[in-house]
Amino acid sequence: MKSDDGETAAYLLALAEQHNCPLTASQLRRLHLEGLIERPIQEHPEGRIGSETIYPKGTGEVLLAICSRHHQKRSFSALAWQLWWDGYSIPLTRVRVDLQKTREGWERLQCRLSRPGMKGLSRFAWRVLEKMVAHRFRDAFPNQARKRVGAVSFDTFLRILLEIAVGNFQGYADDHAGSREEEQQIMVKGFDLRRTEIDRARDIDWTVNLESSLVELSEIIKQGSWTQWLDQADEAELVCNRDELRLLLTTFESLSEAMEDMAGKRASGASFLFRTLGRIGQKYQPLLLLFWGGIRMHFDANIREILQAARQWQEEGLPAYRALCQLQVEVPAARSLLTQRRRKAIMLSERAQQRYFAEVRAFYEQNREELMAFWQRHPEWYKFGADQPAESSAG
Repeated sequence: MKSDDGETAAYLLALAEQHNCPLTASQLRRLHLEGLIERPIQEHPEGRIGSETIYPKGTGEVLLAICSRHHQKRSFSALAWQLWWDGYSIPLTRVRVDLQKTREGWERLQCRLSRPGMKGLSRFAWRVLEKMVAHRFRDAFPNQARKRVGAVSFDTFLRILLEIAVGNFQGYADDHAGSREEEQQIMVKGFDLRRTEIDRARDIDWTVNLESSLVELSEIIKQGSWTQWLDQADEAELVCNRDELRLLLTTFESLSEAMEDMAGKRASGASFLFRTLGRIGQKYQPLLLLFWGGIRMHFDANIREILQAARQWQEEGLPAYRALCQLQVEVPAARSLLTQRRRKAIMLSERAQQRYFAEVRAFYEQNREELMAFWQRHPEWYKFGADQPAESSAG
């Protein structure tokens, strides 16, 4: 039975059966003992013998999500985290336990990499660094970074990352013989921040203030505010920070994909970084959320601007991009206007933009009926005035 008061165990078992995920009462009970669903209450219906087990409203939705994911995750811990990360209502006691374990593991690693009171890396850290230089990583990021900076300079790239991670990075080495500039170039190549044609045309330089940003990040890690945040955060703040971080990561991924489609694989100096963050694996999500909590405390005003830009992309930019992709499928005549070469050209030159928009207006006039039929088929994308849908979309 499903009522305003909640959902009975019998109803949940029947729901799982209907979706080809049969459960026993014992298995259902274990799910709430493991912290994947909220604990039930026992009710004694008037006029009936015995009691009923009533779970909170919404448990059925979580249960179906568990059924659809249980074969992908080997542990209840991983499953609980992924459900919560995806927005399901999971008891936060379980989430806090995972975050606490992540924090403690990170703090132990920090102590091994740099002993308290030390300004540099420990002997253990140098041994790890020596092994990492030739190690084949499972994650693409360090392998690709090694290709860009070269095997000889890869140890420098990793050393600086370790110094940042333990809170000891105070800037590039400066021996007055070019080492400072060399380390800057190694980090730029490692993160693939080199300027592209589009960056230069738009007067964007992703390497500006890179050193000071890395120093500031290292200082935040050293202060430990990102770990203290977990003790201070209530349920609402945990959920809010998770949603903000998910917004940024999904924005990074979709934006990098759209940029690559429109202007080539390395459209911008930030493309690689955006793509890497957007595709970050589940095992790094708890640590990233802890970092986000600390960063949020230090850069609140800047973070609000970044989040606003991310929301604008999700609400306006991404739907417009998807509309253009579908337009090429349903209106083949539009394909010649939307080639990668032409879209990249308008990013490089204002004069090219002006010529392009003149062509778009002419195309709209010649294909008005077909274009209007497209927008009528897709009212979710139709946000433009009747006189200029094509031009607005292209821009």
